[in-house]
Amino acid sequence: MIPEEQIERFFNKQCTPEEARQVANWLMSHPELAGKYLGVDEWQQSQDGEQLPEEIGNDVWYQLNREISRKKAILLVKRCAVAACIAGCIISGFLYLNKHTSTAPVVAYHKAAVIPVSLTDTEYNKTNKTRRIQLTDGSVVSLLPKAVIWFDTPFTKQQRDIHLRGEARFEVAKDKQRPFTVYAGNFATTALGTEFIVKQKKHAIKVQLLHGSVVIKATDVTIKNWKDVYLLPGEQMTFNENDQLPAIKPIDHKTSDAATHVAQQLSETADSLIFNGNSLPAVLQKLSDYYQVTIVFNETELKDMSFTGVIVKKDAVDNILKVLTQMNGLSLERSDSSFIISKIESDDTHP
Repeated sequence: MIPEEQIERFFNKQCTPEEARQVANWLMSHPELAGKYLGVDEWQQSQDGEQLPEEIGNDVWYQLNREISRKKAILLVKRCAVAACIAGCIISGFLYLNKHTSTAPVVAYHKAAVIPVSLTDTEYNKTNKTRRIQLTDGSVVSLLPKAVIWFDTPFTKQQRDIHLRGEARFEVAKDKQRPFTVYAGNFATTALGTEFIVKQKKHAIKVQLLHGSVVIKATDVTIKNWKDVYLLPGEQMTFNENDQLPAIKPIDHKTSDAATHVAQQLSETADSLIFNGNSLPAVLQKLSDYYQVTIVFNETELKDMSFTGVIVKKDAVDNILKVLTQMNGLSLERSDSSFIISKIESDDTHP
């Protein structure tokens, strides 16, 4: 029998990973109790001691957090109704006594105290396509299929915490007063204003930094000799429970995960164009479309060249093209309103 207090902490997401596993296994062996909280049939379909498939587990968390939010909201409404009733009785009594003790009319005003309450919200991607979710702080989450996130709505005044199962890409709105932290598996990835990808699967995790900076901390005390990992743009960290140390290396765009490909497609913010290993012809075409200029180039000549970086939209396009061509050893010419980019021909003549 699991202690009631531990079950309560489980549903409030306050217990340790080991305690959470104990409660989850116990609920799976008592489907009649699980149904009371979730109201889904998946629990009855699992056998004793059987691990739930990942997609079913995500759906359970989705239903669970929705139920918790609903119960909190009902409790809040009940408390407000009681407070309003008590306040009304006090005001009525005051007016009654005042009517019999004073000839001058008196108007009593009562302002009810507003108590901010955070509710747990959950977003689960049941589709086979990426879902873009706009958070209240302006951040954007690109949720991959079968992934789920849950978080407080609204965020607290001190922090912005997101819990993730699966894979997602995060475009974090800048807020120096409230760090943005993604909890996935046994790790927490924190950023102030940046863009990164987190992939959590069973006992492994991968974090890819596209722009800005992040720090990765271990949240499980059983991970020995862990030192906080700081990534640079274009780097990724991988770690699983069999590793002694995390592996840090450049992002391999040829074998990158689904969220990285999403990042390549969704490479524009309000003030920047963000490229992550995109081919140089694709970059030039994007610049041509955005700045409404003609850029002439031979796609075959440039197909093996790529670009990773951030271009500020307010910068002049001629300066941007000058930097890109210098980086890749190309020539840049301007003809009227067009730009011509080509390979520099080697001079094979000898005096």
